[in-house]
Amino acid sequence: MIHQIYILTSDSGLPLVQVDFNEIPNEEASKDTILFSGALTSIRLFLKECKIGDLSNFTTNDKQIEMCYLTYITVAVVADRESPSKKILEDITSDIAAMFISIFKNTLENFNGNLSPFQEFSAELKDFVNLKLEQSREKETKFQPVLNAPGQNSHSIEEWLKNQFSMDAQIDTQKELLIDGKILKMDYILNSGSRKLNRIDKFLARRLYKLDFQDQILVKILDVVHGPAQIKEFLTLISKMGDVDANIDPPSHNWLPSKVIFLGPTVQKDLFENLGRIIKNYKGIAVITPEYVDHIHKDHSPHHAFLRCEISAWQWDLNQITSINVPKKVFP
Repeated sequence: MIHQIYILTSDSGLPLVQVDFNEIPNEEASKDTILFSGALTSIRLFLKECKIGDLSNFTTNDKQIEMCYLTYITVAVVADRESPSKKILEDITSDIAAMFISIFKNTLENFNGNLSPFQEFSAELKDFVNLKLEQSREKETKFQPVLNAPGQNSHSIEEWLKNQFSMDAQIDTQKELLIDGKILKMDYILNSGSRKLNRIDKFLARRLYKLDFQDQILVKILDVVHGPAQIKEFLTLISKMGDVDANIDPPSHNWLPSKVIFLGPTVQKDLFENLGRIIKNYKGIAVITPEYVDHIHKDHSPHHAFLRCEISAWQWDLNQITSINVPKKVFP
């Protein structure tokens, strides 16, 4: 488990950003940050004076601390000694440093002691680290697509999806899209042809996109290694499918799907409860919308059917679907 992240100025050790995953009070966290920064700066000065070299990482009885030095900043990440692995911790630390520099390079070049530009970065940093940890757990467990799970009948899954959502749908499996350089993997895509829209929405859709909107449902199978951060990343990428400026390959999928379905044995409602910044409530339905589409602001998007995507999650034990073993809706 990762406990703390410190981002300090490289010259004086001034704390720029501190994130504590143990959720201790802000006052106590601030004191710990000052103590850590002071101790780290003193140790590095001592090592420099002794001509021993700089710290790259060190361990205590129960913690490991990984360091990364770039122009302007020092990043230190404190984690349990055994988990995550040293390699994963190195990757996370270097990624944090690179991301921070890419966002705040101009601010750091002209830094005058004002810390306000960095205040909102803490929440983004937590999301980023949680996502990296979930992805690393997925790699460590050598997760295989659930389509190959023993005892599973994919034909039954497809029948259930059609019966539940769209009887006339054509189904594709194991599809990938490239969205702004990131891969979006889907287990099933249901395509029911042209999307049924009212006259106003049909006019707006053609004006904005100049194409015939398809009624598509995306299905993602979740395993025990998938958590809220990966779900958020998945939905964030999908929300870009409704953005006319998004770079999507193949471009034929540059519209928001009508539904996204999550399926899996450990799917619970609480996986989605902290995603309020991306999942909205529209007339009792959980939806996501694109951030902006031409002149239509995100607050108005849900009123247009082609600019809202319904989200639902279903718990299912991955065994063959029968009359008594069917997915059960758990969200919303």
